[in-house]
Amino acid sequence: MTSSSNPVPPISTALVPYDPTLPHVSLKAHLEAAADRAVSHSFEVAKFESQHLSLEGRLIYLAQNLPKMLPFPFSGVIALQSGDGFIVQACHCPNQAEFTTDQTFNALSIGKLFTATAVMQLIEDGKFSLDTPLSELLDEDELDLPLQPPYLEQKPDQQSLKSLKEHSAEITVEHLLSHTAGFTERPGSEEDGTAPGESWDRGQIGKDSYSNYGYQLLARIIGKHTNSGNLLVIDHEARFRSHIEERIFKPAGMDGAIREIHSPAKQRPEYFEISEDGVATRVESIDPYPHGNGCWRMTASDLLAFGRAIHQHHVLIKEDSFNTIMDYKGRLGFWVDHDEETGAVAGYGHAGGGPGMSSFFHTWQTSPPITAVVLSSYSGCEMVKPELDKLMQ
Repeated sequence: MTSSSNPVPPISTALVPYDPTLPHVSLKAHLEAAADRAVSHSFEVAKFESQHLSLEGRLIYLAQNLPKMLPFPFSGVIALQSGDGFIVQACHCPNQAEFTTDQTFNALSIGKLFTATAVMQLIEDGKFSLDTPLSELLDEDELDLPLQPPYLEQKPDQQSLKSLKEHSAEITVEHLLSHTAGFTERPGSEEDGTAPGESWDRGQIGKDSYSNYGYQLLARIIGKHTNSGNLLVIDHEARFRSHIEERIFKPAGMDGAIREIHSPAKQRPEYFEISEDGVATRVESIDPYPHGNGCWRMTASDLLAFGRAIHQHHVLIKEDSFNTIMDYKGRLGFWVDHDEETGAVAGYGHAGGGPGMSSFFHTWQTSPPITAVVLSSYSGCEMVKPELDKLMQ
């Protein structure tokens, strides 16, 4: 095993060549390809399980062959790490020009882990606690966030915001972190021409409902109460981003993420939605900007660096803070898996999704722990995790 200060250079596997004909073949050919994938999936899994490989060999095999072991198409970067030791990365990119393991992707909602980590840092700094009411942290006007596309549609309607302001003393930092602050999904309406978004209902406080707007509010809290950045700057959003860079990206050694802040890469992957029968349809969408609900651009190695830093206590957060997250009955930003028999923590991480994009970061508490990062220019790659769960026993 190597120390985290001297990580072994990534082992990059061969790239899958670009096939410009694939998006244009017939539906029959796509269905036949889906059937071939199912057969290949069963064959590759059986072959993997039959081989007596070292841990490093198993990770290399997974990185190189995982797309053939999945019952759905995949395009993106796979990165695996054992403890603080060797790193294995592989690129697989059908339908588009080749990219390398240095390619940056939008990490999407994985970025909620950075927001949650920043909140725990400010709790350690004595700025507030998990029990602090929202009303003590933000003024009424600050609850109405000035969002930009593509987040604008997530904003609660004016009646919801009015009610939120009236009852903000009943919402705590814990509610926001655990997605139990009363925000609910608001379906869109073709008749009214309204897009799906969020509403707020006092009666839903304490009930689990995934909320992007709640994490946008956490970003404003972080930006308002952090000591990072220029304290004379009133722009809480800018100070939030400064906190993430100064107190998470830099200590963790997330160099690609830092470069993206100051000099964004011009080359972006093409995005594809994948239908149930395996048809890849190119998506034109706004690349979302980083904010409280995530959407930072980075490499897979950056997320592995975050994974190392988060469990090396005192790099990002203290051991007590980490244990608070792991022991929580719901989720405090991190999605924690528990062993069904013992209740012990089996792993933790987060997934992300957007139009033609998907991602996940997860650490399995095996011995040694295994961390996997998948960043994809296809929809649905978060479904890689259930397949890996079966192989990480």
